[in-house]
Amino acid sequence: MSQHLSWIEYGLNATRAERERQDRLKAEGRFRYTCADVEMSNPERLAVLMEEVGEAARVILEWGQLATDVHGKNLRTELVQIAAVALAWVEALDKIEVAT
Repeated sequence: MSQHLSWIEYGLNATRAERERQDRLKAEGRFRYTCADVEMSNPERLAVLMEEVGEAARVILEWGQLATDVHGKNLRTELVQIAAVALAWVEALDKIEVAT
């Protein structure tokens, strides 16, 4: 981590980069929607969020079985993805509120 960034900024920057990656994947046709799109329903967004939470849980459960540090990096990646999905959901709610 760069010394001039706070830990919060470091995490927020990672989350922002992940949100941008989600939008890029959508533009490439890998996703029909992101959780930021108003066309996606809240139950669909919840399913995406829970899928990411499940991936983090899998990393945590596997962590105890393996003697490598790779799981700490994998857990961070999954947690950033959870934060980015939640942020995208907030974006959608904000878009819907502005439109009404």
